[in-house]
Amino acid sequence: SLTAYVRQLPINLRLVTITDMARRQRFRRMRRQKWIWCSIGLVATIGAAAAIAWTLVPSASNYWTSRTA
Repeated sequence: SLTAYVRQLPINLRLVTITDMARRQRFRRMRRQKWIWCSIGLVATIGAAAAIAWTLVPSASNYWTSRTA
């Protein structure tokens, strides 16, 4: 396993390996958080655009009553 392999390394290489592993984990976490926040932003943007479009589309009942009168 990886822990057994790291234990066999000299102490200075262990620190480098641990530091690299921590850096990779931090990078993965940041990338995952960025993906989540981008998804939330996209959903909010689409929702706002749909809400604005919904207010601009005339309703069918108003359309037909104004045509027949």
